[in-house]
Amino acid sequence: MRSINYDNLVFLEAVGSLQTTTDNMDVTSISWETMGEQSAVFDAYLEGYKQLRLIMELYQDLLYKDISALGAVGFEMLKKDFELTNLWK
Repeated sequence: MRSINYDNLVFLEAVGSLQTTTDNMDVTSISWETMGEQSAVFDAYLEGYKQLRLIMELYQDLLYKDISALGAVGFEMLKKDFELTNLWK
């Protein structure tokens, strides 16, 4: 019996699901090639798309950092749970 009832399997499954979702974010599309057309609207769209892609890359990086931090917290909770359990034996 554990002291704080920490379920490592459930935690790891949730963190793994976050990792998979983040890995599946497509931030690799760069842009479209122009076929010689001249359009201010199309140029503005391409610039907006480029900015959106950069934002998505930053967001993905932040998610990876959060997932790493969550994993570290989970590991520490598991350690503390074992320490508390052994303390009362």
